[in-house]
Amino acid sequence: MKNEIEKKNKEFIPNKKQLQYANIYCDVKTRYDTDTERAKKIGTSRMSIHRWKKDPAFVSWLEDRANKTIEKAKGILMLHGLRESLKRGGFNYWKVLMEINGLYTPNLKIDALIRPPDLPFMYYKDDKAIEDKEVKQIEGKENGK
Repeated sequence: MKNEIEKKNKEFIPNKKQLQYANIYCDVKTRYDTDTERAKKIGTSRMSIHRWKKDPAFVSWLEDRANKTIEKAKGILMLHGLRESLKRGGFNYWKVLMEINGLYTPNLKIDALIRPPDLPFMYYKDDKAIEDKEVKQIEGKENGK
């Protein structure tokens, strides 16, 4: 019990193979590789990677490392986006990069039926306002009869 608590409180320390896996996992060039291909590159089995992914501490560490990699790359992406946006037709490229970085929000359109508020119907009888939920037939000439 004590070892489990100590394990949760300590920072995850990856082994050499896990570090190699993280480097490949976070690399843009190899992002579409399967775990089988990554396992071959680092010299381990696919089942070892599968066991690592069952460990919440490893998964948390890997996600944190991937997020840090993305944060580091944002500056480079923004500079590249600026260069691309200066080219003819580059505005859309720049706009997408800005959206990804949370710096641009497109106009939102809401496609929905908007129902008017449920207001009581008002009519007058003998110069006195009368509220009602439904239209009722009014005595006399007010309703056109």
